[in-house]
Amino acid sequence: MNKFFTRLDLRRLHNEEWFNFFTEYKGFVLYITAAVLGIQQLFANFIELMQKADAALEQIRKSKVTDDIVQLDARRDNAFRMLKSALRYGLSSTDPNQLAAAKKLEPVFKHYGNLAAKSYDDETAGIVNFIQDLRGSYASYVEILEWEGMIAALELANNEFEAAILLRNAESADRPAYKMLDLRTKINRCYLDMIEKIEAKILLNGDEDIAEFVKNLNSNIERYKQTLARRKPASRVYDEQTEEDSTI
Repeated sequence: MNKFFTRLDLRRLHNEEWFNFFTEYKGFVLYITAAVLGIQQLFANFIELMQKADAALEQIRKSKVTDDIVQLDARRDNAFRMLKSALRYGLSSTDPNQLAAAKKLEPVFKHYGNLAAKSYDDETAGIVNFIQDLRGSYASYVEILEWEGMIAALELANNEFEAAILLRNAESADRPAYKMLDLRTKINRCYLDMIEKIEAKILLNGDEDIAEFVKNLNSNIERYKQTLARRKPASRVYDEQTEEDSTI
């Protein structure tokens, strides 16, 4: 079947971005009406699921450790960036020993890439391995550059971040309400079913009434795709992930 709608990898959207995307989609549908699009029952199911997702997000927003997680993530990001700046300084050093040590350490940074741009879990594991390498076979070069204080600061921030994540997960396990992972999966699937039904209707009837809806939705999708394009492609960034294909 020809596809009239641009596809978007919903898995890579943060929870709030994901919810905003579907809130905007709901507005487009309400404007033209679900009846015109031929998706009345699916849209009714979608509205019910979105209400549950809103409640689940509100619980996440109210978590007493959410702010701590954001702040600790920023702290470890800054600690990592300080090490990258220290490497650049070492590579421009006039001291031959520091310059040689920095050149030995440069491949380690290239191997791990920009850890600050990775997902929470990938960044946590990456920092642990990164520090192990620096304190392992590269320890002599770290000593020459006197980096141990910065490495210790990165390790502390990473450990405190991981502890905050574990605490939030424990809080989430105690909540009787809806899980975001399950809701995201169901809403993504419902959206895909609606899009496929609308595309089939266009293909069958060539509905000109729907053309503006297609144009508006595709324009909105492109905006979110641009947001994702500015992000590193290595990871799916929302907190609770699913293996289901949600590129829809």
